[in-house]
Amino acid sequence: MGGESGQEQMPEPEALAARVRELEGELATLRAAIESAFEAFFLLRSERDAHGEIFDFVFVEVNRATERLLRTPREQLVGRRLCELFPVNRRAGFFDQYKRVAETREALEQEFQLRETESRAGWFQHHVVPAGDGVAIVLRKTTVGAAGGPFGFTLTNTTQASGTVTTNTAGTPTQVDGNTG
Repeated sequence: MGGESGQEQMPEPEALAARVRELEGELATLRAAIESAFEAFFLLRSERDAHGEIFDFVFVEVNRATERLLRTPREQLVGRRLCELFPVNRRAGFFDQYKRVAETREALEQEFQLRETESRAGWFQHHVVPAGDGVAIVLRKTTVGAAGGPFGFTLTNTTQASGTVTTNTAGTPTQVDGNTG
């Protein structure tokens, strides 16, 4: 009779419990895949001010590769603000890029050189996609040290002028220099 009155019928408790178990299994599989990835993966939630503007991102989840790359244990990342922990994200323009992805829902793929510190210097590639009210990022270091690194190659979409690297991504020139401001 519930269908005749236009009301949706509630699933039976057994069916609901079975669906919960199924979803928990899928979540465990997803977590295992993320954890075993060679690339750093982190999920960031938007942190908004009273006017609804994104002013930072908070780490929600990271994998072991993220801990290794950032040289920071998960416990010191999850729940903390991205730009407070790693100010280079503002100086080098990454925060603005992540914010744009979160707001426009358009993904970003980019290669860039970072010279912020000796320990984190090198060429990187990141894929930034919208995820909930934030972004998910897959990041990998492609070389170490100076341009070309140990692999002896130079990216064809990149030019260098007076210490700043300009990378053209999807037709949009993007300057990245961790030593600014």
